[in-house]
Amino acid sequence: MKRVFTKLTLALFVIVVYTNVTLAQICPGVTNLTATVSPYNTVTLNWTSPPQSEWPAEDIDYRFYNGGDWIGNGYNDAELSSWTTPVLAVGTHNLGVLVYYLQFF
Repeated sequence: MKRVFTKLTLALFVIVVYTNVTLAQICPGVTNLTATVSPYNTVTLNWTSPPQSEWPAEDIDYRFYNGGDWIGNGYNDAELSSWTTPVLAVGTHNLGVLVYYLQFF
């Protein structure tokens, strides 16, 4: 039995090209976000929604977060400007409002 060995040489050439880009915010978020704490461990968030003339799509919806956890939503309600959380545990919370836009085709 005769063994045959073949030597394989692999050459790899990589050329990387870079360019600078400037990105504009095309999806405006809410402004003037405030929070009011109730004696029952709920928090009411209040905000100003972006004007409809600035929307990049036909529908605006909201999601509410406690840190990185999604805790509620306000679907299909462009007039929404406040939301009350479910009961929260005693402590410090980082609450936020995410506005997102839906384009239907």
